[in-house]
Amino acid sequence: MLLIDIGNTRVKACICENGQLKPCDNIAEAINQTDDIVICSVGPFHPEIENLLSGHKVSRLTTKSPEALRFIPDIPEGYGVDRLAADIACVYALSKSYKGTVLVIDVGTCITYDLLSINNGQAEILGGTISPGIRLRLEAMHSYTAALPLLPVQGPAPVIGYDTETCMRGGAVNGVLWEIEGYIRTVIKQHPQLRIFMTGGDVPTLSGDLQNITTTDPMLLFHGLQYIYDSRRNRN
Repeated sequence: MLLIDIGNTRVKACICENGQLKPCDNIAEAINQTDDIVICSVGPFHPEIENLLSGHKVSRLTTKSPEALRFIPDIPEGYGVDRLAADIACVYALSKSYKGTVLVIDVGTCITYDLLSINNGQAEILGGTISPGIRLRLEAMHSYTAALPLLPVQGPAPVIGYDTETCMRGGAVNGVLWEIEGYIRTVIKQHPQLRIFMTGGDVPTLSGDLQNITTTDPMLLFHGLQYIYDSRRNRN
């Protein structure tokens, strides 16, 4: 099975074999070698990928997908399917007898915070927040000023910068860290037994400096797609 995530800035894929996920670099080759493909798409239309998919069995995750509704029966209209897949992975990862509140943080192009109430293998979406991610903050500083450069995320990010580059990156990276810390601190006051899952492309940059994270998994979205597929296969 081939799992494809079409995000805001990148297209990523994984091959699922015997319950194991393996990152896939050559998506075109993988499409030609499989008959079962699951797609999660929040990004722009990719005509080259759509052409490759012609003639293949393709399942597209939506907020109306029966497989997703088995885990989260009431999905808000317009809810991001990337968030949905990560949320379902968290529901599946916890025991079916688990009852409690879970916060799912995805640190990608945008940072999303999903608060879930989980009860016996199903979840209710309580709400959340969306804010700009590190790369988006750096791009905004470049795009909306006359002289600030466009910087990569990687590099020194001190709390007290010593030149333009470190001041910008330090502000972006540490600003995100402080935001996440503050968000967690606020939610824990209301839900003391909160369990926190973190995922997304900026996990390596951020996770080492954060406390209270229960589980860190950059592959959470793909695990969610895998579990949705497995639930369908088991039902058939």
